[in-house]
Amino acid sequence: MQDAIGVDVSKAMLVAYCSLINEYRQFPNDAAGLAAPEQWASDDIAVIVFEASGAYHRELERHLSRRGLAFAKVNPRQARRFAEAIGRVAKTDRLDAEMLARMGATLQLEPTVAQPEVVADLRDLLVFRRGLIKDRTAARTRLKMARQVVLRRFLTQRLTQVERQGARHDIHTRMAGLHHLLTGGPRQPSWRSSYPPRRLWGDIGLAEGRARAPRRFLQARLRR
Repeated sequence: MQDAIGVDVSKAMLVAYCSLINEYRQFPNDAAGLAAPEQWASDDIAVIVFEASGAYHRELERHLSRRGLAFAKVNPRQARRFAEAIGRVAKTDRLDAEMLARMGATLQLEPTVAQPEVVADLRDLLVFRRGLIKDRTAARTRLKMARQVVLRRFLTQRLTQVERQGARHDIHTRMAGLHHLLTGGPRQPSWRSSYPPRRLWGDIGLAEGRARAPRRFLQARLRR
């Protein structure tokens, strides 16, 4: 059985457990704290395990990727099932960190393939753009229904702001790069050939497009 480090990630804190020395530590979720778990990393530690917890885990993932440290990013449902299997249904940050370490050690989890930073950047950009589209739709709907002058003025200003942000040249340039990357245009980056298309779509946040024609789907999602 291999040894592992489990990290429970929250907005403010990282709680870590090392199975090799049976020790807990707690760090702030900032630049200094992100570097702290690697102090335990050695040839005896096979992998650092954490849950995919939305925005909170991404900086840890990026840091470990940059440092070349082996990590396993696990699905929360998979982690919960393992916890139930070993009788660890109680949840605290420390217990979760220990459970993740034991999961990595017991199941001998394979390291997650590091994600190119451009993929994470494009995913964040796509999430931001989706938010702008939702804000624009909501502002337009409320503007049609508003009767008070002050509300109409406020909603008009908000709509103008959203449309100005959405029209930024740098955003459109990056979205065009995303379209090029996903549809397999010429001069692809070197890592693209070894990155499975299905994983690339999912990592960027367009997993639903796997069941559709990619080009038509992208045109509908990225150019509206």
